[in-house]
Amino acid sequence: MKEGDLTIEELNKCLYCNEPIPLPKGYSINNKKYQKRKYCSKECHNKSMIKEYHYNCANCNKDVIRTKENITHLVFCNDVCKGTYWGKNKRSTSNKSNIKRELKYCQFCNKPYSPKSENSKFCSQSCRAKMNMKLNDEKLYGHLRNNIPCLYCGKNMIITDGNLDSMNFCSAECMGNYYSEFEIFSGENSGTWGGGKVESRGKNWVHQRNEARKRDNYTCQKCGIKEKDLDKELSVHHIIPFIVFTDYKKANSLDNLICVCEDCHRKIHSGDNHPSKFKDTYKDIWMMI
Repeated sequence: MKEGDLTIEELNKCLYCNEPIPLPKGYSINNKKYQKRKYCSKECHNKSMIKEYHYNCANCNKDVIRTKENITHLVFCNDVCKGTYWGKNKRSTSNKSNIKRELKYCQFCNKPYSPKSENSKFCSQSCRAKMNMKLNDEKLYGHLRNNIPCLYCGKNMIITDGNLDSMNFCSAECMGNYYSEFEIFSGENSGTWGGGKVESRGKNWVHQRNEARKRDNYTCQKCGIKEKDLDKELSVHHIIPFIVFTDYKKANSLDNLICVCEDCHRKIHSGDNHPSKFKDTYKDIWMMI
């Protein structure tokens, strides 16, 4: 038979199936593209890419195909042969697993344990971590540690010299309870204490405040803005500071109240009129009342 003007014997042979490679229509046998073809079809090309290596089954000696070369372990044709083989030939255990290791004592908790290696020192990773923390602490602080009681509950605690203070607590709860019970930061002991003899605005403050707003027609007496324009209530300012008075009724009298907006209120209390300076600014007034 012929392919065009050529005999089948003259055509290139497939490297996989050894069949002639068909010459495409319009191609000559000397065509470079045709000369480069090595397979007659895509199927042969794909099959040639699959590498197959033949082995004998260790149990039944049948031919077994694998894709890996130079396999050194035993090869089986299926799981049945594998199970049958290992049922007849039990795997020998290693010598290391048969060695009976002596018990060791953990260097942190001192409990006995069976070590997995000769260099093992701890019974668990937790003990190893705790020992490392202890060693690091001793390395950083050495003997500079103090065992002292909590100032509130009396519980002993270890504190380094760097954190040692005149008031030491074991927890934030103890510190809060101590400060609350002994009023450490309240009243005159508070950093924000502004002085004064009356601790509240008095029982009539809400009523007097509303009366002052009503009297001033809900309008700031400094800039003239109204509450409806601000969409909130105006502030009511004490012309003579409230802390100066010993009687809240005198402090909250309408003659001593004036309605202002927040911006104007801040300006009034700026400079020497700031609440923190009331003691010095109104010292003479205080003596008069």
